[in-house]
Amino acid sequence: MRTTRTTFVALTALGVLVVAACGSDNNSSSTTVATPTTAAAGSATTAAAGGSATTAAAGAAVTGSLDAADQTSDGTELTVKSVTINGAAGFIAIHQDADGAPGPVVGHVAIPEGDSSNVVVKLDSKVATGAFWPMLHLDAGTKGTYEFPGPDGPVKSGSDIVMKKITLTVG
Repeated sequence: MRTTRTTFVALTALGVLVVAACGSDNNSSSTTVATPTTAAAGSATTAAAGGSATTAAAGAAVTGSLDAADQTSDGTELTVKSVTINGAAGFIAIHQDADGAPGPVVGHVAIPEGDSSNVVVKLDSKVATGAFWPMLHLDAGTKGTYEFPGPDGPVKSGSDIVMKKITLTVG
């Protein structure tokens, strides 16, 4: 009993430290590969920066990567060339650019655990030509429901978010 409680407390403390250490690197313009991140044990919720929270099962490690390129579309969708998420299912969220950093989410799609290619993300409404940030998000809250801001925060590699800035030309 004492060992279980000690393990739970240690994992919870580790989760708090990991979340506290994960800052935002909004200047990334290349593909980032996430390294394993262990979240708090059980169904504990750990507060993250900006008031959002991350919930995950004990010992869950989520890693991932994505690749997307500049593209042309009719402004209603965007395609991510390839995405990998290991340790959980997730989402690709498309953030509109806000002065060189990811801004509001303009569309998202659920992705299964593993590798996916040529993932089409339908946008919530037609957008104009501009910069966008495909970003890999966890599915840490209600499974299959995109909850961001909230428990479905971005997958990170150290302090870098798994994302890539691209240009969408509407034509």
